[in-house]
Amino acid sequence: MPSTALRSEPATLAVERTDPVCGATTDVVVFLHGLGGNGMVHYLLQQQVKDRFTTVSVDFSGLGRSAARAVPSFGQWIDDARKAIPAEAVRLLVVGHSMGSLVARHLAAEDPRVRGLVLYGPVLAPDESTRGIFLDRAGDALAEGMVHVADRFGLGGISQETRLRSSLPALIVRNFLMSQIPERYAEASKAMSEAWEPSNPPLSLATATVVHGLDDPISTPAVAQQVVSAMAGGNVRVIGLPATGHWPTIEQPQPSIDALEETLAATFVDASTHEG
Repeated sequence: MPSTALRSEPATLAVERTDPVCGATTDVVVFLHGLGGNGMVHYLLQQQVKDRFTTVSVDFSGLGRSAARAVPSFGQWIDDARKAIPAEAVRLLVVGHSMGSLVARHLAAEDPRVRGLVLYGPVLAPDESTRGIFLDRAGDALAEGMVHVADRFGLGGISQETRLRSSLPALIVRNFLMSQIPERYAEASKAMSEAWEPSNPPLSLATATVVHGLDDPISTPAVAQQVVSAMAGGNVRVIGLPATGHWPTIEQPQPSIDALEETLAATFVDASTHEG
């Protein structure tokens, strides 16, 4: 049986903030990871834009460097994202992967500062037919440990073509999952099983981009289109990446960066200068 001891770490929310050398900007890019991941899933994207914009990357409660924090419900992660946003932010581009994409859509539905979204491997809130998937993950984490979860769920989301191209994505994804605490991951999986869709479409989007792998068993083309529909259409671009699974920023980093850059330009179209 896996250990049930939790790390003795401060119960603080881990947020990594960067500011350009010229000073903080009121246009802010927010990065939100998925279930079983951490802020490093967006590391290359954050590095790409940090010299031009203020950025924040969150490790959600119960996961990554925020593992000491309890996850009473899916709403905890929405609150985590709210807390990570700098008070001086005027416009936001929110980037989400998987579960983080659902949190991002909730933010966009309640905060008019969210002007752009980039959603990688986006998901819908579970329904009665899919809730059991997350409860099974919770049970597996407690009964078998995170090595089992990493090999069954984490690696299962990587496309076969990706694995043939390079062994690095599998190493990275496996590390994401294996570094989680089984009890916290189980708690997080249960919280995800109770997640809900935003009650309203985004308030003030200028643009949005949905990026999904064509070999993704989770964010399938049908799911991606349902996510677009949930955002009430509008200026939403869908990019399907061939030979890619559920981890586009890890499996296809350059196309993922390109999608971010194009959305960034459309979101902050008049940001020729930045405030210090």
